[in-house]
Amino acid sequence: MNSTCIKVCHNRSLPQHKVFADKAARGKTSVDWFFGFKLHLVVNDARRVVQYHIDSGEHR
Repeated sequence: MNSTCIKVCHNRSLPQHKVFADKAARGKTSVDWFFGFKLHLVVNDARRVVQYHIDSGEHR
């Protein structure tokens, strides 16, 4: 399983951002923080997507 972030806006724009305010969340990658969603992929040995899941980027 692999995951990547889908950033909705820059961290400096967060106070005035309203489009995904009720769906997206602040999250953390291994590099930095972001506001948006996380895309989780399950890929087989032929590099084809078997399953995917998009959730809020909430840091747990």
